[in-house]
Amino acid sequence: MKHLEENPSDIRAGGGSIIVFLGLYLLLVAFFILLNSISSIQEDKAKDAVFSVHSAFEAVGIPSSQSMHFSSDIGSFAEAASSLVKIGALVKTAIPLARVEEVIPGQLMQIETTTEELFVGGEARLKEQSNSLLNKVGRILSDPPDDLRFDVEIIVGSEWILSGDLAKGETLEVARAGTLARELRARGAPADSTVAGIEIGDPSHVRMMFYIRGKDEPRVDFKQLVQ
Repeated sequence: MKHLEENPSDIRAGGGSIIVFLGLYLLLVAFFILLNSISSIQEDKAKDAVFSVHSAFEAVGIPSSQSMHFSSDIGSFAEAASSLVKIGALVKTAIPLARVEEVIPGQLMQIETTTEELFVGGEARLKEQSNSLLNKVGRILSDPPDDLRFDVEIIVGSEWILSGDLAKGETLEVARAGTLARELRARGAPADSTVAGIEIGDPSHVRMMFYIRGKDEPRVDFKQLVQ
């Protein structure tokens, strides 16, 4: 019996098998690289899932990490940041299709939804579920930490408004923006830092932004601007 190394044809046959194996291996690696390159993480759905889980546990009274009390030297800021998360969870519970995003984690929460989710069709009157939602949000905004404040901006989309249109009275979009601001203030939101306005865009679009700012940070004096 001859050894393998004594037979050149056997060496060539073994080398060919190795080359085929390596080729298949590289092809498999290339396939997974291709899959990874065309895949994407849907962050919006991931955040929605997190808020949904948080809301479900909160609804049955199981404490979560978002409702913890902080006592460290940054406790007031952490408490305020937790309030933003609670607002986001409340909105997702009341309006599942709303887009909730922490634009600046712990500092700015942005919520986008449609007017049909908040208002009676064709009117500036809030739906019953909207009143209930604003009650809960207002209570949170009414109790900021001592050294911080909540600022709220409400923007409703609107078509171009001409000076003649305003002379005839406020438009539906302007009325709706004003309703949201007034109702939030009436329920506890800070009266001097809850503002509303319109922007050129989809009239069915509503954007609400909730800020955490230090009490010593400057704010716009709207009365002075008007004068």
